[in-house]
Amino acid sequence: MARIRFASIRVHSRPFAVKILLFLIPLFATAATSAPPKPATKPAAVTSRTLQFEGPATNTTAEVTATMHLTLVITGEKVVAQLKTDAPLSGTGELTGRCVGGWCELIGKLPDNLTLKFRGVMNAHDFRGLYLAAIPGQPIQYGTFQLTSASAPATPAPKSAPTAAPKK
Repeated sequence: MARIRFASIRVHSRPFAVKILLFLIPLFATAATSAPPKPATKPAAVTSRTLQFEGPATNTTAEVTATMHLTLVITGEKVVAQLKTDAPLSGTGELTGRCVGGWCELIGKLPDNLTLKFRGVMNAHDFRGLYLAAIPGQPIQYGTFQLTSASAPATPAPKSAPTAAPKK
């Protein structure tokens, strides 16, 4: 029976072997500790929604009530709103703010140096709360607002209700 001899590679120089080991150890250590790359994820798309409200706003300082019209564009928590207030109250312009968990805060610097701040509870059907109006050099005025959805369909008249025909 023939004997098989295995050839061995001998490294004649110890510094050469040490260099190889010093080169290989960091490679294996890095490969063992690094996590596989994560696939790129896209952030969730944030959609905008528009709500329209109108209703009474009462300046409780002056005891004056007027109709307020408010259009809100809500993107995530951010809100941009257009305000129009009928006479005898004033206040028309853009408000900005945020809505979180049903609570909404808006602020805007309007013409005539009028600053309005709104804070209230909002849902798809109504927006109600408190506001303050400030003009430099004048006392702060406080008020309340009770706005309902302006985009809600009107309640149809009952079908059993008689209708009057126009006279000829």
